[in-house]
Amino acid sequence: MLWSLVAGINDLRTNRIAWSSPQLGSRIEWDDMTRQMSEAESSQAYPVNVYTLPVVSKGYLTGNWAISTSLEYQLDALEDDRFQMVYAKDANHVMTKEQSDHFWVAYFDIADWRQRPPTKALTDNGFRLGNEIVFDHLGNRIVLLPVWRE
Repeated sequence: MLWSLVAGINDLRTNRIAWSSPQLGSRIEWDDMTRQMSEAESSQAYPVNVYTLPVVSKGYLTGNWAISTSLEYQLDALEDDRFQMVYAKDANHVMTKEQSDHFWVAYFDIADWRQRPPTKALTDNGFRLGNEIVFDHLGNRIVLLPVWRE
């Protein structure tokens, strides 16, 4: 009984469950991030693909679902239909699948995680990265990244 109380208090203090479980992304300010993404998008060619990358958290493949459903909900609230969510298993999949000159990549960058962020793979393959839109909590980040083909 005491152990569960200590564990619960620790989780409330760190919000770790929101970053390492099926609840991944539950404490992110999606409305503000989505508004920033909408304001930052200047392309006249629609739809603009937003590639959502997954993370494996405690055996669950998640991340892409949390990102796509949250962004789509907030974009609907903004009445912005310019974006299209597309699942991609990793940055290499994005680079081989995407044919347009501009797109976005959305991903979680979890503290103490083994997965590398996609930025290095994109820049190493000739893509130009724009300014990240980031929500950071305890070193855990959700990143919305505009990308252009050079």
